[in-house]
Amino acid sequence: MSRMTMKTGIAPRIALTMGSSEDLTFGRFLDRQRKFLVTAKVNDKIKTAFLSHTGRLPSLLHPGASLLLRKRSSREKSRLSLEVLAVRQRGTWVCIKSQLANQLVERAVLSGALNDLPSDLVFRREPKLPGGGRADFALEASDTMRILIEVKSCCEKDGDDVIFPDTVTERGTRQVHALGRIARNGIDVRVCFVAMRSDAAGIRLAKEIDRSFVEAIELAQKQGVKLLGLRVKVTARRISLLGPIPVVF
Repeated sequence: MSRMTMKTGIAPRIALTMGSSEDLTFGRFLDRQRKFLVTAKVNDKIKTAFLSHTGRLPSLLHPGASLLLRKRSSREKSRLSLEVLAVRQRGTWVCIKSQLANQLVERAVLSGALNDLPSDLVFRREPKLPGGGRADFALEASDTMRILIEVKSCCEKDGDDVIFPDTVTERGTRQVHALGRIARNGIDVRVCFVAMRSDAAGIRLAKEIDRSFVEAIELAQKQGVKLLGLRVKVTARRISLLGPIPVVF
């Protein structure tokens, strides 16, 4: 097993609020109806809530697990009034709203908190990749792509490390192969794995779950793709970026 930590700095502390005190509430997980729907008990009532995370989350979503939920505003145009933000496991809040990982990394890039990134490049969301698909972020100069950043949210824990993926991801494998080809052509490509909990020592790429994905990552590294592991701290009010942790094979 090899461990690697990409040398980068996180300063100052990057944080997001989970919501206002009026919008946040707690509940208990009952079951997962479909990929994006869960049933929860909230204030002694049975509610259906939206869950954005597409992974299985088998060790986190079990009957009785404590949930942090946010009341959704009418502007969000959803028939569901609640969204699941986090689940509590052995005293630690784990954020399961994947988009918050992207928002933290975006804020870190734009604020200059990722110290090794040039400050004179133009930031763009969801750039198109040659051959199809998209990455999360690009940094450009004179309309030329210089740096690509893809963010992966990691929640499930195995031993001291969080794992990724927690289910087979054919789309993720195709994307990693595309990123490797782009890196081979001289563009700075980075895959950023974000541990969405504070109790992770590292991020382990789980070959026993998806061998194809991990082998694609190994090949992409040889083609020049850089791997970065980050860890966050989650409370019932805030999620904050703590700093780098190792990526483990």
